[in-house]
Amino acid sequence: MLKKGTSRKVAAAKFYSLLCLKKNQCIDIEQKEPYGDIMIKAGPNININTI
Repeated sequence: MLKKGTSRKVAAAKFYSLLCLKKNQCIDIEQKEPYGDIMIKAGPNININTI
């Protein structure tokens, strides 16, 4: 969760990191509605050192 006042640059960097983890199947991401909460859970490769 991002704290109030987090800069756009930091938020974008964290979001990009999530996308990289998703690409490597380290996490699964689900968002049910636009601007809704993003649910993150462990993916099939969570224990593989891919980064």
